[in-house]
Amino acid sequence: MAVWIACDDAEVENGCLHVVPGSQADPIHPHEKPLDPLQQRIYVEVHSARERAEIAVPLKAGSAVFFNGHMLHRSGHNRSGRRRAYVLHYADAHSQWLNDPAAVNPFLLVRGREYPGCL
Repeated sequence: MAVWIACDDAEVENGCLHVVPGSQADPIHPHEKPLDPLQQRIYVEVHSARERAEIAVPLKAGSAVFFNGHMLHRSGHNRSGRRRAYVLHYADAHSQWLNDPAAVNPFLLVRGREYPGCL
């Protein structure tokens, strides 16, 4: 589960979130390795989504969008110099990675206990 919170007004002109409606019901698509891990650019070629148009999700400051990990999403370049958004992700401790992101994105277990082979 993810939440994308607009800290400033997020519009198409300053790179708001875009989603592919209906993709939340698709299977999870494998990610390619980031071209630049610091920028977190991950490209995924998804043939099943080509016939579905993405839509922009402009938000006013203080608004939020919740979506699951299946939802195909992206945002454009933020050339405004403002923070624009804060993003949080939640995953159950029994969840498992599809690849090994720990090398690039270490995570912190906030509470509970760790389970071998899981997050």
